Amino acid sequence: MTEKILIIDPDASLAEALALYLKRQQFVVDIASSKTDAQRLFETGGHRIVLADPMVAGREAGPRLLLGLKADAPL
Repeated sequence: MTEKILIIDPDASLAEALALYLKRQQFVVDIASSKTDAQRLFETGGHRIVLADPMVAGREAGPRLLLGLKADAPL
């Protein structure tokens, strides 16, 4: 089974480069450039791995976003 990865990073060029590498490794990848996009994709995407810029949406918002996604994730 192919694992789905969600990349959360406002830097589009960096996110695209990482996504390209991961796709070559046979992962399915989605990219979110904002907190809102990340939440929407995570709720509908079935992602098993999340890679995030800790500064997405502000200094403290990145870690809070990840904690929120974790809390909403099915076990």
